Amino acid sequence: MDPNQGRTQHFSERDTIKTLVRLSIHTVLFTQRACGSKRLFHGGADSIDEVKVSVQGGRRKDVRNPTIEVVRCASSPLRRHRSPSPASASAKGSSSGSRLPRFSCTVGRVLVTTMTMLVAASLVATALVIVNVSTPLGATADPHPRAGTPKGAAIWKDGAARLPTHLKPIHYRLRLMPFIWPGNFTTAGELDVSVACLESAYNVTLNSKDIKIDQDSIKVFEEDDDQNLGRELILLMPESAATNSTDQDFIIYTSDQLKSGSNYRVQLKFVAQLNDILQGFYRSSYVDTMTGEKRWLAVTQFSPVDARRSYPCFDEPALKATFEVSIARTLNMTSRSNMPLERTEPIVGMSGWVWDHYPATLPMSTYLTAFLVSDFETLEEDVAAGNGVPREDTPAAAFSIWSRRDALNQTRYARDISPRILGHYEEYFGVPFPLPKVDMVAVPDFGFQAMENWGIITFRESAMLFDPKESTASSKQNIAMVIGHELAHQWFGNLVTPAWWDDLWLKEGFASYVEYIGVNHVEPGWKILDQFPYNEIQDVFALDALNSSHPISVEVNNPNQIRQMFDRISYGKGASIIRMMNHFLGEETFRAGLKSYLTTFSYGNAVQDDLWASLTAQAHADGSLPADMTVKEVMDTWTLQTGFPVVSVARDYENGSARLTQERFMITGNEKGDDADAQPTWWVPVTYTSQDKPDFENTRPALWMRPDEDPPATLTNLPKGKFWVLLNTKETGFYRVNYDHENWNLIRSQLQDQAGTGTVVIPPITKSQLLDDALNLARAGLLPYALALDLCLSLQNGTDYLPWASAFRAIKYLDLMVVNSSVYEQFKGVMLSISRKLIDAVGWGESTASGEGEHIDALKRASGLKWACHWDDNDCVREATARYAQWMAESSGGAMRKAQFRNSTSKIPPDLRRVVYCTGIKHGSTKEWEYAWQRYLSTNVGTQRDVLLDSLGCTQEIPLLKKYMAGVLDSSSGIRKQDGSRAFAAVANNPLGSQIAFDFLRNNWNQLLSYYGLAFSRVASMIAAATSSMNTEAQLNQVKTFWKEQQGNLGSTGRTFQQSIEKVAANVLWMERSFEEMKKWVESHSKR
Repeated sequence: MDPNQGRTQHFSERDTIKTLVRLSIHTVLFTQRACGSKRLFHGGADSIDEVKVSVQGGRRKDVRNPTIEVVRCASSPLRRHRSPSPASASAKGSSSGSRLPRFSCTVGRVLVTTMTMLVAASLVATALVIVNVSTPLGATADPHPRAGTPKGAAIWKDGAARLPTHLKPIHYRLRLMPFIWPGNFTTAGELDVSVACLESAYNVTLNSKDIKIDQDSIKVFEEDDDQNLGRELILLMPESAATNSTDQDFIIYTSDQLKSGSNYRVQLKFVAQLNDILQGFYRSSYVDTMTGEKRWLAVTQFSPVDARRSYPCFDEPALKATFEVSIARTLNMTSRSNMPLERTEPIVGMSGWVWDHYPATLPMSTYLTAFLVSDFETLEEDVAAGNGVPREDTPAAAFSIWSRRDALNQTRYARDISPRILGHYEEYFGVPFPLPKVDMVAVPDFGFQAMENWGIITFRESAMLFDPKESTASSKQNIAMVIGHELAHQWFGNLVTPAWWDDLWLKEGFASYVEYIGVNHVEPGWKILDQFPYNEIQDVFALDALNSSHPISVEVNNPNQIRQMFDRISYGKGASIIRMMNHFLGEETFRAGLKSYLTTFSYGNAVQDDLWASLTAQAHADGSLPADMTVKEVMDTWTLQTGFPVVSVARDYENGSARLTQERFMITGNEKGDDADAQPTWWVPVTYTSQDKPDFENTRPALWMRPDEDPPATLTNLPKGKFWVLLNTKETGFYRVNYDHENWNLIRSQLQDQAGTGTVVIPPITKSQLLDDALNLARAGLLPYALALDLCLSLQNGTDYLPWASAFRAIKYLDLMVVNSSVYEQFKGVMLSISRKLIDAVGWGESTASGEGEHIDALKRASGLKWACHWDDNDCVREATARYAQWMAESSGGAMRKAQFRNSTSKIPPDLRRVVYCTGIKHGSTKEWEYAWQRYLSTNVGTQRDVLLDSLGCTQEIPLLKKYMAGVLDSSSGIRKQDGSRAFAAVANNPLGSQIAFDFLRNNWNQLLSYYGLAFSRVASMIAAATSSMNTEAQLNQVKTFWKEQQGNLGSTGRTFQQSIEKVAANVLWMERSFEEMKKWVESHSKR
């Protein structure tokens, strides 16, 4: 990002024209070459060294016909523009692709007159009318408000950045001409928007970011009910108008009052940037693997607050409108937008250019509009409605899956499951999908995993493209989950949209829950519903156990605050409490309530109270909730408070009862922080089962724990005597459970017995829950480590995936804490002893399971072997390094051509590559690292790139770690911006690289913020990675000092910084409180 962004910039007429003429000549030259138009200049130039400007008349208003003299033109030839393939050229027309002769003149004279937008193929020729630009980009001028500021102006208070409420958009007419080539990455645009005036005022305030608006083009008209233009309003010039502008808005002041109850039309022209920070309408590129040629494209990412980077608009989710879009493109490209293409027509005077016109959308928010201009292709069979798949669950909407040509064969899995998931959602919600088509696009550079734009969903390549010969089972699962997530948004977010970003969870939490329903429909053998507690609840517990966590629904006012809401609380915790609602209301009530909610608020906006009201009405009608309870009463305790409870169970074994108490679970245990006197409490749905009558299917509450109840809740009718009791069946409630020691010992005995006999009483999903609870209760100091770790001994004879997955994640924390201690070698030995049966069972061969068990086996094998090699198991390391050497040997016997190198078939099965790559690099030298690096640069498969990025951080060579880290800030290194935080984490997660990562972060802070921007939490994730293993006072002080030094320069990383400081402090506390206890247990078991 520009380090001067947000500062006031003043341009003279001369400076403005110089800048615009440079771009204008470049654009005209490019157009005459690309489109075959008549040459306007006898030559070509990449740059203009000097421009002389003479203006007739001395006043600003007379700058209409400047004479422009071009002097000392650079003589370097223009870059060659890619010609279309012969096939596409014959079908669509082509550019010549020829170089122009070198510019030989010394002086050339061009007379440029006032031009309307899009004349003569020149973006900047159109913009020459902007000779009076003297303000910050996208804002009006006078920074000194005069008395009598017009009513209705935006108010910027306490960091708030909200539009005034006097106008509401009705219909946008938008024309965009993106110029997608080096030297002129810009978009020329025209905006024509109808607005309704809800309160009389004297201004039109639009959101605008990094956009140059032609102030002479601004017009405001009255509009009648048939959208006919009426009288033009008189505008106040910037010199005489007050402004409250920030770098996020553009204010148009009117001399005439905008009257309440009337409609108006706002028209203007602008120039926006096709930036490289993956926000707004931005540029991306890829290299054609067949030709080695770099190809450019333009695509959008508007959520949450970046539509304003593409066109001036009312960029708030509640300000829905319809959109009529026209996109200009060259014949060798295609465009896509939210609606199906309506018609294409040539652009008069611009040979080789056409307009693509798209019909009006349904009412939608600005952040859901989307545009794509690219040379992407789609498989021929994708274009038919219903995708041509003869299934009952296929919807009527037509699906098209778009990617670069080289990756088309990787789109088949997405093409197969996407229509079926959408069709299932239509049936599940009882609300049809309202659009006629869905485009799904794999983008080479993409900040998020994906974006749910209505009718045109965009994805990072690794989140949509699947190659069965190259991609892992976990990649396949992630692709399915992301697709399910984005398709769920077509209802939750698109059809019904949160009124403001404080209720982000209403769309992200729902999509994160519903994705499991969609994937379970198309991949039932994965048992994905059973994976929910491990993937979501147990994962987000770690963040929500911090004092610096935040409620699900929390007030946000400015872009930085909004961006920080896109975290695991909104997604994972949101999904978890929705799942909890499903279980305490019952499936039928839940679905009927959702249908009512979606129907009532279709094409509109909602707040969480609207959802509560729909579900309560249905629950009372069905009798699934007592008449004296409401969903709001229950769920407000989960959405408006930070954290979650641990329910403590104190049993009376003689009378068959148990006393239940609750308190907030904190990772520091009894160290509650600053708010110890104001601990929250919740409505807790209590489910349970017992040894005498085990029932792990009934998840309706047997009891509700109420906030602040006195006396505490009591469970009765429990078995008397020494029988175990388990609460929170299937972990359907968002809480941990801590039992008295006697009950924990009874549970341990049961797990050990069933491990020995093979008779399953406590199912794997519950065993996973017990291990996660016990190990984290011990981490918080609420349970002896000896008891928690003894529970892990029951794993010795078990190979079920979920219990091991939960155990490995909890043990990973212990591994981080003791890796540099004297007990680490013993720790590794004990862990290998416990996991020996699993390691031997998964082996190195192909899966022997088929059908439903194959996918889970693949996940289990990858996890088990990863930890075996991590703990330096001799057999594992020997096998992995041998396979890596064999992989390298594929390229022996002389230099291979690049295409052969890229497509050479590896003998390493996809699910074993992560452990083989990491181990081979860890136990290898520079040669092994460089080989993997070259494979990363050459691979055509996004999921394979991710595996290689992670593995490159495994090296034990410090110079290589530093070299790898340097690439994070080097745009020519081959590490894309979307992947920078992943490469950073790969180094930070290496014990030898953690300090390297932190030093790099501290020494390059400003560069990282500038290079990566503030969106997508990329820099924030670097903070979390660099500090995750810190556990000394000295390291804690390092982080605190760094944080203090950057006050005022944190952007959207502030919350992550606080959380990281708290995590390091908790690690220091753990070392003081728990290290010796755990060490004692390890030493006692290493002697066995």
